[in-house]
Amino acid sequence: MCMPRTIRIPKLSRDGVKHAALWAMLVNHAAQTFCQRGSVLFWILVYIGYITAPVMCWFLVEGFYHTRSRKNYAFRLFVFAVLTQPIYHLWMLSSDTEPGELNMLFQLLICFLILAVRNLRVNILIRLFLEILLIVLSTFATWYVFVPLEVILFDRAYQDSQKDPANARKIGAAAFAGAALIVQISALGSTELTPTALLSSLAVIVAGILVLYCHDGSLDNAAKRGWFQRYYFYAFYPAHLAIIALIKFVIAR
Repeated sequence: MCMPRTIRIPKLSRDGVKHAALWAMLVNHAAQTFCQRGSVLFWILVYIGYITAPVMCWFLVEGFYHTRSRKNYAFRLFVFAVLTQPIYHLWMLSSDTEPGELNMLFQLLICFLILAVRNLRVNILIRLFLEILLIVLSTFATWYVFVPLEVILFDRAYQDSQKDPANARKIGAAAFAGAALIVQISALGSTELTPTALLSSLAVIVAGILVLYCHDGSLDNAAKRGWFQRYYFYAFYPAHLAIIALIKFVIAR
């Protein structure tokens, strides 16, 4: 009697998962720039890009607890966020989107500050006030309030998984399910179609599969990385936006 084969999920390094998220983001931005809005292809490519935010949020939480210098981590996010903003503004113009919001790196910096506040040894009311203040500030950035709420969920999951390593994957899965639920709740009472929220939630679940089941569990070792590898993931964001915007302006001439 033949036994059913066990399905083996391919394992990716931390950088491999990040690359998958970055290419998903590129597909999203390319769709917003070149595809006809409202077309089937447009929505498929846009929702593929929604995988990126939860992956980056998960690794931001991990990075916060494993980095050798939180000050340097925050400083890198700040520098690249400032450098990216005019390029992000240019890309929004090329994609016929009204400019004005802050780019993704600013939002990750805000989320990093939220993690710092959550680890302060101060009165809980002071922490809560600062967290709410940062969440409100986050509404001026590209992912609005969803990303800080995801980071808070993932931070709680990380804390719990440290206490119960045997169930770390289940705890993480519950956090991603919670993030998907946030997307569903946010759609209540809106004019968006239900499938829109469902597809957004599906992207969150796919992101969870990537980091919980496809990731091999390895962490970055900054000491063994060259400067290119260390800054590549920061530079990819403004670089791909600049290239997409340049192509659009050349085509439009």
